[in-house]
Amino acid sequence: MVLASYDVHVSNSWSAPVAFHAVEWDQVPDLPGVYAVFDSDRFLYVGMAGRNGRGSLRRRLKDHRNGNMVNMLKQYLWFAIVQHQSPTKAGSPAEAAARCRAYMDRCLSFRYRSCEDGAVARALEAQIKQGDSPWGAPELNTGL
Repeated sequence: MVLASYDVHVSNSWSAPVAFHAVEWDQVPDLPGVYAVFDSDRFLYVGMAGRNGRGSLRRRLKDHRNGNMVNMLKQYLWFAIVQHQSPTKAGSPAEAAARCRAYMDRCLSFRYRSCEDGAVARALEAQIKQGDSPWGAPELNTGL
């Protein structure tokens, strides 16, 4: 099956920026979709929700915010940015996760776009990883 190319540049199809520290979770759709994570104007990461037919933007973004170090956003943030912001090494995975949460609260926001299903979200995520987005390609997970 070949999936169509989607117009990811339509500005009104993306939410306004939402700061992780101020998100109102009931305002984030409980639907499949794609999300873009930013530090100011730096486009850091793109992800999708709904791969298994049960996931949603709200649940996926909450998972990122709650700081499970298993999720990919936290790993990218830690290895590319957060570990270099302190002269001391994190003493444990819990401390590393806490530092990532603090960075998210201090610096990060996201935009999202809901999709009809996980297949559409997956196709959009792939396009965006290749740089086909209003912001170019993400810095942390391009082409993966």
